[in-house]
Amino acid sequence: MADNRLINGFYSKFVSGTLFPLHEWVLKRPTFSYLKELEQSQWLPREGLEQLQMKKLASLLSIASANCPWHARRIEQANINVRYKSHALSLTDLRRLPTMTKDDARQHRDQMIWRQVPGGLDQYSTGGSSGEPLVFFYGRWRQASDAAGRMRAHRWWGVDVGDREVYLWGAPVELDKTDRIKTLRDRLFNHLVLNAFE
Repeated sequence: MADNRLINGFYSKFVSGTLFPLHEWVLKRPTFSYLKELEQSQWLPREGLEQLQMKKLASLLSIASANCPWHARRIEQANINVRYKSHALSLTDLRRLPTMTKDDARQHRDQMIWRQVPGGLDQYSTGGSSGEPLVFFYGRWRQASDAAGRMRAHRWWGVDVGDREVYLWGAPVELDKTDRIKTLRDRLFNHLVLNAFE
């Protein structure tokens, strides 16, 4: 029993220190640089966090304006200036921006896609709990950001990359497409992915 725990501990450290960083490097995802930023920013005072949020949001709106025609039109109609750094984004600016709905995402999906996103795109979908799955696309930066956020949150509970985990996944469309390579990767990382609907 003690030997199994020792082996599991060594394997977990191998995954967190070698296998997972190598995986992210091969996929050209900046997961660990994002994780480092998150682990530093989580200690900022409220004012510092709010400034960081606005800076990142301004960057996001600038990228959307430059690369996604549907978002560019809405940003322009809301009279939000994303071109000049001298104009600081404010909450007042954001209140002028209409909320995007699922119907918007369905009807205008092709105009929302940043086709030249660095690293390319992957297609995903929601579980369809509202009746119809929502299809959307992820870039490598977003995947890295999600992974880094998950890693930081898991570390709050004492769980690190490579520790044994079970995921209950609620998007059967994605699970149906899970191939042997993804299943092998999950096993190598000590993850077991189960369909929440089953």
